[in-house]
Amino acid sequence: WMYSNTLHSLRCVQRPQARQVIQCRTVITGKATKEGTLRYREAHPDLAFSTSAKTDLAISRLGFGGYRIGGGEEEHSHRYSLVKALCSGMNLVDSSANYTNGASEALIGDVLTSLVDHGGIQRDEVVVMAKAGIVQGKILEEVCARTEPYPEMNSLQADLLSCIHPSFLEDQITDTLKRMNLETLDFFLLHNPEHYFVTHGRSEGSVLEFYNRLRASFSHLEKEVARGRIQHYGVSSDFSRLNDVQSLSLTILLHLAETVSNSNRFSVIQFPLNIFEMGAYNVKSDASGTKTVLELAKEKGLVSIGNRPLNAFADRSILFRLAAPDHAIEPSSSVISQVKETLNYAIHLEKTYPGTDPNHPLTTSGHIPDPKHFSWAQILVNNAQSLDYYKFKEIADRQIRPELKANLEKVSRIAGLQDWSINYQRGIFSALDLWEQLLRWNRASDIKKFEDRMIAAFPDLGTLPAGLPMKALQVLMYTSVDSVLVGARSESYVDDCLRVLKHNQPTRSFDIDSFNNLQDWAKEEAKFIVSRHQDQKQETTQ
Repeated sequence: WMYSNTLHSLRCVQRPQARQVIQCRTVITGKATKEGTLRYREAHPDLAFSTSAKTDLAISRLGFGGYRIGGGEEEHSHRYSLVKALCSGMNLVDSSANYTNGASEALIGDVLTSLVDHGGIQRDEVVVMAKAGIVQGKILEEVCARTEPYPEMNSLQADLLSCIHPSFLEDQITDTLKRMNLETLDFFLLHNPEHYFVTHGRSEGSVLEFYNRLRASFSHLEKEVARGRIQHYGVSSDFSRLNDVQSLSLTILLHLAETVSNSNRFSVIQFPLNIFEMGAYNVKSDASGTKTVLELAKEKGLVSIGNRPLNAFADRSILFRLAAPDHAIEPSSSVISQVKETLNYAIHLEKTYPGTDPNHPLTTSGHIPDPKHFSWAQILVNNAQSLDYYKFKEIADRQIRPELKANLEKVSRIAGLQDWSINYQRGIFSALDLWEQLLRWNRASDIKKFEDRMIAAFPDLGTLPAGLPMKALQVLMYTSVDSVLVGARSESYVDDCLRVLKHNQPTRSFDIDSFNNLQDWAKEEAKFIVSRHQDQKQETTQ
């Protein structure tokens, strides 16, 4: 009843009106407590929760990830999904200052305010987690507009920086609390601080400087705890990447926190966890080489939280989404040849575009679009190895096709370029369609193979919703991770997550040999995926 009532109230308020109401509301006071989260857990006795020694907070073993919520046409769907999750048994919510330019945090704040106002939940029942450290989008604009720059800002790309300096963190916490309409954040994490090594390398001096900066950040966050603005803090990173330039040592982080305070609140870690990236479970990465990240976290009473459960990096190079695309049809044997032919034709037209000749009359007149707008065929060939189906489709739908349509429309109105425009449009759009068809089938085949393999290893997975995603989440539940973040941006997705939480009971038996065999198989599949991408790149390049 409370879920339906709260959802109805949200549907009656359009976004601009909701924002005006939120600005006038009193800040939500309080924080998650042992008593409140236990009350929430008891209200959902059929679902799986975990409790860590250092926080004593009961959190749902699947949490609501806010990576891509807020803003855009689907925002209302995101709001309803979060309401359903919070009212139905998922009491961990995660976001970051840079997610959708702050819209993710604002949406969470809207929903929490509405739920607390309507009695759907109490503040002490919900664990809110936020992160800061990535500087991009609106945060980057605000940083660049400052008259006094933040110290220790690291430049990663032209539009991407990172920073964990105390003054920056203080301002980020202030902004996040405002967007979320909260008095206290339960968990506050440094967001991928290891990006420092991208700029500075990994010499002995740079490593020492990095951990000195990290200690200063921890010291500041202890002050934020004392101020009551955060309860616990931690780090979001990949702690199991041994011999990697960006690897972080959880052992050293624990030591740094102890040097800051014997009663420190360094209590939370977040890291990638999926069937391809299981280092937190199976890599002995502590200083002694005897414990995994999950084992060390459990020993120290830390809250362990997995992220990217359905977005994996196969062999750390190919982004692989663990969900099958719709309408996948097996392509004919000639598709690769057709892709090659259409790409070669499009590349030929790109090279003959008048804008590539600085002396061409149309170029000197300045009346034609820059040739960089007509280089997509060459770009696709150059990046073929890294193009997963979902990544390709997102880039094609959001950038390539709209940009091509707009610029080809301009070219079609220029005398002498109409034929070029027609031919290039046919060539490039045909290449895009054929490539998408090939990648879609590859992905669907891989997903079906993974699903069959999982069910063979763990037959009880067959009782979960059809498709790989929920089965992949259930496999992660077999580890000791406290919670896994899921981007459940639709109400049906939340329903599936609740089925996994209900399916996963602490007493369920676990076959460690089957799990390890599944891991070995996933590693071999990762090598196969990378190899296939390389083969396709070679063929299309030829």
